[in-house]
Amino acid sequence: MSKVGTREGETASGEDGFPKDYWASNYSDPESMDCIGNVKEHFAYLTSLFNLEMIEIRSMVDLGFGLGSMIKEGRKKLALKKVCGVEPSPYAFETMATWKKKYGIKNLTLKNMGMMEWLEKTKGRYDLGLCNSVLQYLTTKELEQAIPLLSMRVKFLYLTVPTDTELDFQIRDHEFKDYYARRRSRVFYQKLLKKHFTFISNRLLESRYFFNEETTLFTNLLYRF
Repeated sequence: MSKVGTREGETASGEDGFPKDYWASNYSDPESMDCIGNVKEHFAYLTSLFNLEMIEIRSMVDLGFGLGSMIKEGRKKLALKKVCGVEPSPYAFETMATWKKKYGIKNLTLKNMGMMEWLEKTKGRYDLGLCNSVLQYLTTKELEQAIPLLSMRVKFLYLTVPTDTELDFQIRDHEFKDYYARRRSRVFYQKLLKKHFTFISNRLLESRYFFNEETTLFTNLLYRF
């Protein structure tokens, strides 16, 4: 990981995206980053989990797709008929749009907007939603509005978000301080999410809007909380 070259105390919402220098600084060594350098391992885990439960994933949305690693790998590993990518940062969006045009990808829709704007202004449901290292950049008010709406748009949510403890680990172990990230506890995120999602596996959540204990497609009820 690289050091963030931004002002301490930065309060702007990630909903508005980040400037080009953020990407140049934070992503100077992308292969060392979670969901980029180990993107194949992430989808090996996901595909194995869904295959084990015989669950078909035919549509996917990546909320805050960054430089697009998860979308590219997801298209290889899953038989997707519909893919959507949402990214508010112009630089990252244009990078991915150029890739889409280069390879003539037909079933991929890209939206240059924040997650909250996408939830409010667009329609459509997806089997799988990806939300990796995004929630820490949103305000608490935005999160409280977004999570219930998100549960009505995705059946399963693959989520990563660093807690305050993990942000401390980044500083200690990697000399990396993300001045854009909001510090929140594990308890905060779990309390917010559990109203609308059920935790069913490591990183994987199931929407309470679509499923309950009787209708879930996952067979081992012991791991639901």
